[in-house]
Amino acid sequence: MHLTIHSPADFAAATAAMATLAWGDAPGDARLDVSIAAGDYAGRSLQLKQDPNAKHPVTLVVHGEGRARVASLALDLEAASVTVADLVFDSAPTTYALKVRTPGRTNLARLAFLDQVVGAKAGPATGGVLLLEASSAAATATLTDCAFVGGSARRPVPMVTLAAQPASMFARVDLVRAVFADAEFPTLISLAAAQQLTLEDSVVVLRPGTRLVRAEAPWAQLVLRSVTVVADGPEQVLERSGATAPPYEASSVWVAWRKGGEMPAGAASVTLSDDALTQAVAGLRDALRSGPIDPAAFQASAKLR
Repeated sequence: MHLTIHSPADFAAATAAMATLAWGDAPGDARLDVSIAAGDYAGRSLQLKQDPNAKHPVTLVVHGEGRARVASLALDLEAASVTVADLVFDSAPTTYALKVRTPGRTNLARLAFLDQVVGAKAGPATGGVLLLEASSAAATATLTDCAFVGGSARRPVPMVTLAAQPASMFARVDLVRAVFADAEFPTLISLAAAQQLTLEDSVVVLRPGTRLVRAEAPWAQLVLRSVTVVADGPEQVLERSGATAPPYEASSVWVAWRKGGEMPAGAASVTLSDDALTQAVAGLRDALRSGPIDPAAFQASAKLR
């Protein structure tokens, strides 16, 4: 089943379609494909949630019409598996931009979160800009070609939270070709309920005082592969709750420590040009509004290699 959202007036039809697929008489798996048009959604939240006790597991696919730039829109999604693609969440105060809960696979592709201000409105803000929640012990999540640029937290919440319901866990979470830049959050990624988080072919530019990852469990693994990190020092990469940061797995990693510090094993240093980096981040916002992220092009413009 396919439908298109042009405004909040279309939300009720999408919710009804979700219920029809989950509880209808048609046998087998059900799929709901939702296109979202560009526009200002006036601070509304589109909630598409499958009842865990529903007759049929729903595969939910939400995507932009073309590359849709949406303002003041929040998505709250729950299904057997969820895909979200080709959306630009642009410049609006919100309690969150995207929440996804699933027992299966979460697939996020070609998303951009630009200048999201979390906690500026009343309501829960525990997940920051993006909240992914596992509802089984076999859940996985893959984020491909996603960018998180600018934004801030009016409350002490992470930008991205990986969480789980009781007795549930993400088996793994992979971020491939991601960019984090210029975000004013205490933590970019809260590793609250994932056995392993991998960043690959990605670029991370940390503001002073911002951590890349905070791990809430001692067994959670952080893996960096072909990643460039700009920070004041190595202490900003990983922090564990109640403990000092242990080593993490790193291969083909490039780092620029503004204030110096020990190089992680498997890392090489890069020369940092503050002017080039500032100009590259400024240009990144405009580029993301017209097309998906290109970490290699961003690295080149920022002179990070």
